[in-house]
Amino acid sequence: CFFFFQAEDGIRDFCLSRGLGDVYKRQVIGSAGIFLIKYPKDLHLELYDEHHALTKDNDKKSHQAHDDLSNQCSSLKEGITSRPFIFLFLLALFGTYTGYMMAGCYKTYGFDQGKPDNFLTLVGSLQSFTNGSSRALWGYILDKIGFKRTLELILIGQLALTATINYITEVDALFLIWICLIMGLEGGQVSIFPAICMKTFGYKVGSMVYGIMFNAFSLANLNSYFILNKEVDNIGWSGLWWIAFGYTVIAFILILIYNPEHQWPKKATSAHEYPIQVQVQSEHNNYEPHIDAHHDDDHHDDDHHDD
Repeated sequence: CFFFFQAEDGIRDFCLSRGLGDVYKRQVIGSAGIFLIKYPKDLHLELYDEHHALTKDNDKKSHQAHDDLSNQCSSLKEGITSRPFIFLFLLALFGTYTGYMMAGCYKTYGFDQGKPDNFLTLVGSLQSFTNGSSRALWGYILDKIGFKRTLELILIGQLALTATINYITEVDALFLIWICLIMGLEGGQVSIFPAICMKTFGYKVGSMVYGIMFNAFSLANLNSYFILNKEVDNIGWSGLWWIAFGYTVIAFILILIYNPEHQWPKKATSAHEYPIQVQVQSEHNNYEPHIDAHHDDDHHDDDHHDD
């Protein structure tokens, strides 16, 4: 079958160009979304934190929350030129290559291995379901063990799958399981990057930084498309899987040396940026004890009667 029908978009296209339309759609939508983000001007989350810290003396948790809130990226330019952004961008680029390649070639790969069309239709449905449903699981794991450990776990699984896929294709059940697992790992990678962007860059520019970083997914998809078109006849499927293995090794090395803790330069703040803090401090500094005049007169009267 030289053509196939892509049900999602209703477009009949070449086998090896499957998923390329999603690259363009994601690129346009993601890029446009960056310029549509607006923040309420009266949403000063740091004000609550400052006020809470002032009213909770010797509260260690309040001071820790203040430190976490103040340590954030102050501008988009600072974010996309920082070391964490470069690491995360490369992690997304090399780590998701395998999943995007699998999404674009599983059917062609299956045809070359002699798999029937109805079986490949089942594989396509199950791998899509696995890709979507696994994201909630990876989000839960992210909350439990953190970004670095979660991505290490994903990449270790991806290394094992890409290194052994050439040896299990003759068994239909294993072929199905391997593809579903690879797509489940790809869904995990895509789902955890928004959270780490918000945590690393802060609520001010975290979503905008992620909008820029999302281009790494598009580049990974385009890269897999061009390699499939140019190299599948030269190096065969075995060579393509070893390329995916090599990309995963690069991503694994990056995550091993990646430091999730980053200290952003502190921005000087003026008094008008923290009105709650200034008001509370002013009230505290100008505090004078209140003396009840009537009570004071009664006290003097009592002294007079004693005399």
